[in-house]
Amino acid sequence: DSIIIDGSRFIKNSIFNLTTTILWALLFVTLVTLLFLRNIRGSLIIASVIPVSLVTAFIFLYLIGASINIISLSSLAIAIGMVVDNAIVVLENIYHHLERGETRKEAAVFGTGEVGQAIIASTLTTIAILIPIVTIKGFVGVMFRQLAFSVMLVLFASLIAAFSLTPMLASQFLKIIHLGKLGRIHQMSFKWLESFYRSILVRALKLRWLTIIGGIVIFFASLTLFRYIPTEFIPDQDTGDVRGQFQLPVGTRLEVTDTVMRRVEGLIERRVPEIANLVVRVGPTESGFGAIMGYQESSNSGFFAAHLVPKNQRKRSSMDIAAMIADSLKEIPGLTSYSVSATGGGAQFLFGGGAPISIEIYGEDLGITDSIAKLIRKEISKIPGIKGARITRQSGRPEIWVKLNRTKLYQYGLTSAMVAQYLRQSLQGTRATTLRRGGNEYDIKVFMDDQYRYDPAILQNLKIPGPLGMVYLSNVSDIKYKYGPLSIERKNRERVVKVEAEIHGRALGAIVKDIKNSLRNIPLPSGVHIKLAGTIQQQRESFSTVFKALLLGALLVFLVMAALFESFVDPLIIMFSVPFAITGSVLAFFLSGKPFSLMGFVGLLMLVGIVVNNAIVLLDYVKILQRRGLSLIDAVVTGGTRRMRPVLMTTLTTIFGLLPLATSTREGAEMWSPFGVSVIGGLFVSTLITLIFVPTLYYIVEGFRERRHKS
Repeated sequence: DSIIIDGSRFIKNSIFNLTTTILWALLFVTLVTLLFLRNIRGSLIIASVIPVSLVTAFIFLYLIGASINIISLSSLAIAIGMVVDNAIVVLENIYHHLERGETRKEAAVFGTGEVGQAIIASTLTTIAILIPIVTIKGFVGVMFRQLAFSVMLVLFASLIAAFSLTPMLASQFLKIIHLGKLGRIHQMSFKWLESFYRSILVRALKLRWLTIIGGIVIFFASLTLFRYIPTEFIPDQDTGDVRGQFQLPVGTRLEVTDTVMRRVEGLIERRVPEIANLVVRVGPTESGFGAIMGYQESSNSGFFAAHLVPKNQRKRSSMDIAAMIADSLKEIPGLTSYSVSATGGGAQFLFGGGAPISIEIYGEDLGITDSIAKLIRKEISKIPGIKGARITRQSGRPEIWVKLNRTKLYQYGLTSAMVAQYLRQSLQGTRATTLRRGGNEYDIKVFMDDQYRYDPAILQNLKIPGPLGMVYLSNVSDIKYKYGPLSIERKNRERVVKVEAEIHGRALGAIVKDIKNSLRNIPLPSGVHIKLAGTIQQQRESFSTVFKALLLGALLVFLVMAALFESFVDPLIIMFSVPFAITGSVLAFFLSGKPFSLMGFVGLLMLVGIVVNNAIVLLDYVKILQRRGLSLIDAVVTGGTRRMRPVLMTTLTTIFGLLPLATSTREGAEMWSPFGVSVIGGLFVSTLITLIFVPTLYYIVEGFRERRHKS
């Protein structure tokens, strides 16, 4: 009497795919470092940081009693490109000192010390942006807390390794390898790239105010693209499971429902060849398990659950199949309502069921709220993307309503309790006595015959004994035959009826806009109000939580930099790289066509801590050159040119580390793909603009400070 949808295959495949993603990311990161350093030993030294950091994360997970799951593996896949950033900056600077003729030990000591403050600051800023996620409560905290902890620990381990393991290995094994003609071509390519960047930076410094204005215009122009980007809460995941239910008119016999179910079953089997297993059920279960699964149990209801073949063996997604079945059910006459969903998709997978669209109508009058619910269902059914709109409160159960006249009751010496008790005994029966036979006891109940119990005309002639004699029920009451609801749902002590629906083919945000426009045209009487709930409410609350976390994280990042640099001005300049991360993220979603979801929002939050790293590494070296006696313009140009290679290396390792996560089409990839798209787009655009905008802004501010100091 139970129907269980097995999600073990989806979870197992998702974990396997995430493990594969980590391995691909490891390969890409190693190749990027090899490309820039043209040194196999250097690439292996940098790659050695990855297993050390990952092992540290696994030890941490073991100590806190956590398991290897989708969240923990996703955090490692996210961090795989970032853990080498510190090692890259250290090793690249050591390599630069080797090229200047220093010994390996001297290069390791001086090269590490020169960038020490920069990598500490860059690591702490990334950790700082994750602190709000650890502290916040609610769904966002529950889902991303383990991710934040894991990433923070991996980054901290990478910082320790960059200060110890990387310089130690470099002092023993790193050396300059000349690759002949290929090496000269490689060196000439990077010399040309540095020369090209140097010329652009010099031109930007000459046209500094035009550069600043241009950057501001680019940022605000990108914000206008937000209106063209659809939004959703959690991306739908193709788990390979589809389930649905339908209802026939109230009072339909079980045999008729079974006949309809056989027709539904045949329709599904003909049109969905991708089905591996199909389970159907009509009527109530003995254990009541159907109510737990979220479908109604009655003689007029039916339920089906389909398990599809693996994703790589079919061309259609489970969401497409669910939408097709929902459209096909329109062909079956007699269905009063139906719904079909791809179970495990997006928010349903996380919240254990529930429709993406839920419109709650509050009001005490059942007739008024039912009529409004029907009108809303009719209106939203016209909206593209809405599937299977239905009303949760079912009306139609025949009822006999007895409305007592209290004045007449008083005249005959009766009370409402006396009448109610006599009616209950007559209709539902009363135990008259107990028959004992053979050690068994049998209750003997006395009640009216069925032909009298369900006929209001005969019920009117029912005589009720009272203090003044027998009284006809019709003399003290008004008896009517009506249809009442099967159940009355309450929320916050108010009566509520819901209009629910599935969605397909459009993002949730676009559908919500159309729903709000439709609701504006529906007049509401006094005492009735409407609220958008379900996934819509979860999306609004979660987005608000992440936005607050983003603001708090940005403040923490600024305070961390202010403490390390002992200045408020320099961190403020560095923070100007954050708006261009938003620009890149917006462009990435706009060009990819992916909806902006909670995962993308979390990616945008992490960008705040990531993108400032490049500006920190760049400006830190510029200030070192200033302390060595270089003029402001020479320090900015030389520092920017010198730090271009490590900035590009750290950016590309993070991008290529996340690329498998953003482009994967395997099971479970839908969840984290928006995160990868957000970080890749934001980091790419921010790096390109930061290499020009931040040095220019620093040149303007520092020049102003120098002039004020001289005066």
